[in-house]
Amino acid sequence: MWTAAAVHPPLAVATTTVLPVVPRLGVVGSGADYGMQGQSGLWVNEPQTAIAALMLYFVLLGQTRLCNWDESWGRQTERQPRPSLDA
Repeated sequence: MWTAAAVHPPLAVATTTVLPVVPRLGVVGSGADYGMQGQSGLWVNEPQTAIAALMLYFVLLGQTRLCNWDESWGRQTERQPRPSLDA
């Protein structure tokens, strides 16, 4: 799982950086209005790209867990079965 956690953030940031248009997602103003440091830059000028990168990161991480790809990436522990609610 640590491999996925290390690979997915740069992938999400790179993807949202090269996308031609990321929708505003209801964000108005600049990133400085929301506490982002700096005067310029992609995330300051278009804060919706930071939100899209974070969303993409969690989607990729969830997809990794859902498809059990983390096991093929060297996950060491076995998942424990969930206790039944019928008890």
